Amino acid sequence: EDVKMATCTEEEGGREPKEHVDSDFSSPPSGSMLQPFTSLAGDAQLLFQIPGEYGRDPLVSSSSSSSHSPSPSQQQQLSPEVKAGRVRHPFARNNFFKSVEFSPDGLCLLSLSNDNRMRLYETSSLFDSAEQSGFEHGGGGATPPPSPPDPALTMKEPGTVYDLAWYPLMTSSVPSTCCFLSTCHKNPTHLWDAFTGKLRATYRSYDYADEITAALSVAFSGNGDKIICGFDRHIRIFDVGYPGRDYETRALIKTVGGRRGQKRRKIGQRGLISCIDTTSLYGGLYACGSYAGSTFVYEEKSGKTVCSLDAHQNGVTKVKFAPDASRLWTGGRRDDVIIEWDLRMLKILRRYERRCGSNQRFSFDISPNDGGRFLLTGSQNGELFIYDTLRPPASSPTPTPTAVATTAAGGTASNPGREVESDPGDAGDYDDDAKVAVEAREKPVLRFKGPGDAVNSVSFHPSFSQQFPYFAACTGERKFWLDVFDEDDDEEEEDDDRKHNGGDATHSSTKKSSLRPTARNVLAMYSLSAETTS
Repeated sequence: EDVKMATCTEEEGGREPKEHVDSDFSSPPSGSMLQPFTSLAGDAQLLFQIPGEYGRDPLVSSSSSSSHSPSPSQQQQLSPEVKAGRVRHPFARNNFFKSVEFSPDGLCLLSLSNDNRMRLYETSSLFDSAEQSGFEHGGGGATPPPSPPDPALTMKEPGTVYDLAWYPLMTSSVPSTCCFLSTCHKNPTHLWDAFTGKLRATYRSYDYADEITAALSVAFSGNGDKIICGFDRHIRIFDVGYPGRDYETRALIKTVGGRRGQKRRKIGQRGLISCIDTTSLYGGLYACGSYAGSTFVYEEKSGKTVCSLDAHQNGVTKVKFAPDASRLWTGGRRDDVIIEWDLRMLKILRRYERRCGSNQRFSFDISPNDGGRFLLTGSQNGELFIYDTLRPPASSPTPTPTAVATTAAGGTASNPGREVESDPGDAGDYDDDAKVAVEAREKPVLRFKGPGDAVNSVSFHPSFSQQFPYFAACTGERKFWLDVFDEDDDEEEEDDDRKHNGGDATHSSTKKSSLRPTARNVLAMYSLSAETTS
């Protein structure tokens, strides 16, 4: 096939099978021994942070002149560090972390950066590095280690990576199960080996012109035997054991009507499928979120629509089932609210607030071992929030003329309508008979500042509990340099030139300064302090 093939970089021959582990940090307790949190107290402790790996920024040059010269301490921070043939620059403007996720067995940590590289870290080496720097298991410690370990594997895709997905039954004691999916721009879906970093298989999708088209989102089915890929108004399902171009296409839009004078119309889920989540319960279900703002839940075997959920004003970028599949969380871009849905009653249970005012994808995660009790999310202003989803829902305040949101007419339980922000200046036009729905938003049980810029991705450890209270987060956002021109100084210089040259301005010097943005692109690990209550 005439397709760009992905390349990978193996370091020290890849990883070794983990039949047994010696470190306490690498051997989380079994599921029967896990003690879930009953309450959270204190604050989250930063165990360590890993600066992003970057190529040299072409705008960072010793010869470039700027009136806003950095301070000596900033110059020391901005100097790139050369290590193992690579140049690391913690303030490069065009690279940042995009996502981070623990493997299902908790022994690996997979990160994605804007340079289209997927880096896999072994949690045992990360915790050993933190332990050597003075950290104790679950206790206090010193400053994070200045030289965190390099990734065990680094894999590179030829284009922009849209999505990643771990194999749900992955365990490091069985190397054949250690794999994950990736999809990138104008390339097929790739299955990567998490031990060697090599490409295991390729799943190719074709468009109407018989050209390869890329999936925008990927996910394994709940039992791991199928691959679900999201496209524009349709999905395609591959069999994991049969790579190639053999797939099943399921259209999400269908035409109804057209008989006996009825007008033909299209129903179903519109837009690009941006995110997918699956569960093996109830015979297998998968939820699809689209950039059109809708979320649909489908049966895995038949593809029939189970329910439709529509409450986001903008595109949905993250969907997540509860461990028992009774609830579903959805979050979108340019949307400051994460919505919790009751899939049995088809209604909104709670709303969780975060700061998300851009088109950047912000992820969230649900604790896996306590029925989905805690919700962890980042925000655009660099804060992290932890919510208790089992608390009684917050009560809505009394509607007033300055209500936060209004509900469009015609909403139902499964489609409550879109909510639009109201302008307080329009209070005089308030209609007493209008239906006003005031959003009641939950309060976090823990809120703290992250280590860097916008926290765009978070991940609970699969064994998250009182014995293993760890989670990971990555920060980063695109930074732009601003060139500043001083117009007043330019006019004065032109007048001086005219006087000096007899009324003719032969040259004009323009004062230009470049404002360097401060960037903090890091991958960090946290430990939570807990207090057991009856």
